[in-house]
Amino acid sequence: MSSPKQFSSFARTKIMITNIVLERGILDHLGSVRIIPESRAVSTHFILTDSVLDSLYGKRVFEGLTHAGYDVKKLVIPAGEASKSIATYTRLADEIFSYGLDKNSTIISLGGGVVNNIAGVLAGTLYRGIHLIHLPTSMMAQVDAAIDFKQAINSTSGKNLIGSYYPASFVVIDPNVLETLEERHIRNGIAESIKHAITQDKVFFKRLLHGAQRIHDIDFLEFVIKKTLELKVPLLNGDTDDDFNEMLPQYGHSVGHAIEHLSSYELLHGEAISIGGCVSAEIAGLLGIAEGKVVQEHYEIAKKFKLPSIVPEEITSEHICEMIRFDKHYEGDFPHMALPQKIGDMWQDKGVYGAPIDFEILGRAIENNKKKKKKYGR
Repeated sequence: MSSPKQFSSFARTKIMITNIVLERGILDHLGSVRIIPESRAVSTHFILTDSVLDSLYGKRVFEGLTHAGYDVKKLVIPAGEASKSIATYTRLADEIFSYGLDKNSTIISLGGGVVNNIAGVLAGTLYRGIHLIHLPTSMMAQVDAAIDFKQAINSTSGKNLIGSYYPASFVVIDPNVLETLEERHIRNGIAESIKHAITQDKVFFKRLLHGAQRIHDIDFLEFVIKKTLELKVPLLNGDTDDDFNEMLPQYGHSVGHAIEHLSSYELLHGEAISIGGCVSAEIAGLLGIAEGKVVQEHYEIAKKFKLPSIVPEEITSEHICEMIRFDKHYEGDFPHMALPQKIGDMWQDKGVYGAPIDFEILGRAIENNKKKKKKYGR
């Protein structure tokens, strides 16, 4: 088959830049910090938050920005993963249009990963792109969800299947807000920090193990946030076609996303990724890539942080294998996954970090995982 004869072509390159601010207490004086340029001051801006975060921080942020002279409207959605949907997106878009906006308007997300993601999709699509600022309030958002160009909402077929790459101009992180966060949600976010430790830094892995009892210590949490960002940001700065940059942040996510969706989102994202990482380690063990000690370390750190590590009994390997076909890295009849050789050292073959996984191996890895329930609990 011959290629079509090219008449002409066109291209345009846009550099995506996101600035991260990390400062304790910054939400208390947000109005005195110029995160919205003066040139956009006359436009209407929109705070998007959820029903839980609105009661905690909505009034504080709204008043801070209005006292600074900005015209701000507040949009509130129900808390929870169910809001990360096409229906919510459409309702919010219509509400924003009813208030009126222009190309200099900004959507400001105040919340965790769900809010961050919906805000990102709105900002990236309304008028083909308006401005975006994230004020992440959960551990998950501060180490992961807000720290990316990826913006997505869920489909009935799976998690994060609808979206695009779109940059926030600022991500403003205030570790103090974690003092009001439920313990489960702190552990949920730390699961993503564990992922970066497993894939990139064995010293950080050890620090996490030794600090597992300090999850209510803001000094420790701030350290975890900073270290996670030090590891993640270089992956975002690099070439999007570089397999290292693409596959490492996705460690445990192919299986994890499937489990999260199959649990009807009863499992939080980090909890599902914790299980997905353990299954990925089992795959590495079966393929002879990782020794038994590496597999064991996955379960041990999950147990230390009281994160689940075992695929729920009601979710079968057949369910996961069917669901994983919707994964972004499912190609040529195989899911492709990053796999660990050692803690801090990932398998690769000539710069390719995504290994094609046979479904028979995936099924055996899930069964091996389930056999460890008696030892590791959940």
